[in-house]
Amino acid sequence: YDRALDSYYRSESFGRAPEIAVELSKRAGQCLEALGKYAALREELAGRVAADTNSKTAGAEVLAELGPRKITSAELDQRIESQIELQLAQFASSLPEDEKNKRKEAMFKQASSSSERLKALNRLVAEELLCRRAAELKLGENRQVRDAIRGMERAMLADQTLRRDLADQVRITKGDVETWYKAHEKDYTSPERARIARIAVKNEEASEAVRKRLAAGEDFGKVAKDLSEDKESAGKGGAVDGWVEKGSDVVPGIGQAEGASGIIFGTPAGDVCAKNIEAGEALNIVKVLKIEPETLQPLEEARDRAQDDLYAAKMREAQESLFERLKKRHNVTI
Repeated sequence: YDRALDSYYRSESFGRAPEIAVELSKRAGQCLEALGKYAALREELAGRVAADTNSKTAGAEVLAELGPRKITSAELDQRIESQIELQLAQFASSLPEDEKNKRKEAMFKQASSSSERLKALNRLVAEELLCRRAAELKLGENRQVRDAIRGMERAMLADQTLRRDLADQVRITKGDVETWYKAHEKDYTSPERARIARIAVKNEEASEAVRKRLAAGEDFGKVAKDLSEDKESAGKGGAVDGWVEKGSDVVPGIGQAEGASGIIFGTPAGDVCAKNIEAGEALNIVKVLKIEPETLQPLEEARDRAQDDLYAAKMREAQESLFERLKKRHNVTI
């Protein structure tokens, strides 16, 4: 694609041929898209339209001025794309090229909304202003600042060296991901969980009054509206947003409550827990509305996460091997 794009652009530098202009434009766009150069693609399309209409290109549109310094739409696009590429760098050697470009396209599309572009533009302007202020303060001559810059430079060089040396060693196929997923199903399994409703009261006397009305057959939601101290859940018949996970004593709407998991999951769905759940200064009479069993996330839903986990594991293994070789070569003793 790089060679084809170079050929298309060089051919046009010798002269435009109207009979193949549309085809050249189409193919140049396909090359840029295949290479994942979405900022350049946007500028290319805008330039083609401008060439046909003799209008100003979108890429040359001035978005901000700082005295004589002008920030154009093309510069902002390139900055956004560079930041996306940095975010994707950790996956560069593990993802197939088409998958990497697919992720990049989705991220670029998300970052291209008016609100996100405005945020990016403001960050770019702020960076420029702060750099100018740094020049005024002569921070570049400060020893501590120079040391910090050298430290960051060394860290970046080390990171880039690591990525280059390990690029060909950490390759992942679909089959690798499937094997990893099957071997680590527990990591992609959601624990048993429950939805609850609650009536919060201040003391045992109030708790007994609640349980007396429930024992008489009154609706839990009505009693919650009448007696619960928590007006937010009371307005929903005591229903609490979120799920309670088995094994966790952190309960949505209630907070940290020791022994809560055992009480809730020891109660059948539809019943009121026999014991109150104490949290802080409140006593909670809890009804279990629904219980969902432990669920294994399907491979297609867990694929991205499984791929990232596998990549991280392979990268750790490759790094350890590389460091051992380098230590031996450079006579390292710790």
